[in-house]
Amino acid sequence: MILSKVGAIESSQATELLTSTLNGYKKEANEAMHVVDAMSAVDLAAATSVEELAVALQSTANMARVNGVGFEQLLGMVGAVSEASRRSASVVGNSFKTIFSRLTNVAAGKMTDDLGEPLNDVEQVFNGLNIKLRDSSGEFRNMYDVISELANKWTKLDNVEQNWVATSVAGTRQRETFLTLMENWDRAVTLSTTALNSEGMAMDKMSIYLESIEANLNKLKAAVEDLLYSEEIVNVINLVIKAITRLVEGISWLIDKLGGDRKSTRLN
Repeated sequence: MILSKVGAIESSQATELLTSTLNGYKKEANEAMHVVDAMSAVDLAAATSVEELAVALQSTANMARVNGVGFEQLLGMVGAVSEASRRSASVVGNSFKTIFSRLTNVAAGKMTDDLGEPLNDVEQVFNGLNIKLRDSSGEFRNMYDVISELANKWTKLDNVEQNWVATSVAGTRQRETFLTLMENWDRAVTLSTTALNSEGMAMDKMSIYLESIEANLNKLKAAVEDLLYSEEIVNVINLVIKAITRLVEGISWLIDKLGGDRKSTRLN
């Protein structure tokens, strides 16, 4: 209910979106409030909305988790890209899903991604930037840390190098999304921190929502009272009451009259 109200989302859709995020990150039901808090906080901090964030995470939460990207980290990344690009939520979500899927396929040793684009140079690109995809035991590292390292070196690359890295990592179709992420990485980190420190945010928004309803109801009540007690309305109501009274009296007289005539007829 709270996600529906604070996000202005239809109730059944809100339930579906929240469930998708919880399942994607394998969170328990008692963690749902934090998810709503975090989305509400990023909604207030960025030029995006709870609904846009929830729709985007519906597509990419599971793949992000598999790549070691935390819920708040993903929320910050999605929020930053959504704010900067103003692409639709589903497009942003699917872009991140594709990017994380490519990295998963690299880890699995595949040569192409799910769309047939080559992956053979991804690890080479990172190695060329002195960023290791694997730890000392040969296991793939947390991809948020890898992307963060790349972001810290991003401004040292020229435009040609940036486009080459973005295409290698994200593929041709999602290059623009990855470029937007890199250009707004500081914003993504800030929004991730906002999400982490969001406890109570949803209830605050819910309180504002309820107070707004109460205030509007009070305004309506006052307006009705002003209307009912205005001299013009009182005069109209009195006229109506008098007219109804006369009508009832007339009907009663007519009934009595008809009853009296019938009695006289019987006597005659």
